[in-house]
Amino acid sequence: MSKKTNLITEWLSSEGYKHEVDSDGAVIFKYQGKNMICPADDEDPLFLRILMPGIYEIEGDRTKALEAINSVCFDRKVVKAFAYENTVHLSIEILIDTTPDLDDFFERCCDMLVQAQQVFYHHINE
Repeated sequence: MSKKTNLITEWLSSEGYKHEVDSDGAVIFKYQGKNMICPADDEDPLFLRILMPGIYEIEGDRTKALEAINSVCFDRKVVKAFAYENTVHLSIEILIDTTPDLDDFFERCCDMLVQAQQVFYHHINE
């Protein structure tokens, strides 16, 4: 496991979050009942991505989903919303230093993803 993966799994354990590391080295956990993934990226140890995958399946016309994605990107700090194939995902992608203190930001990032999902659902259901 990479140093970053160890840091994430240690933080999750210390905060009481169950997690697993898959065969690709991604850290998988639940936050407020939502699936979250920190994909492995050993080539860039100072890059952290927290992904909330598969929040919405696009069926038929993509326009409304793309408008909701645009609203999330415009309304929320740090969060990226995107469609890959016919599924909408959310992520936070940030640069970290060589000795990050996850207590300073990790939980806030997860909260921001949960809030972004609510914004997306609000716009998609208008």
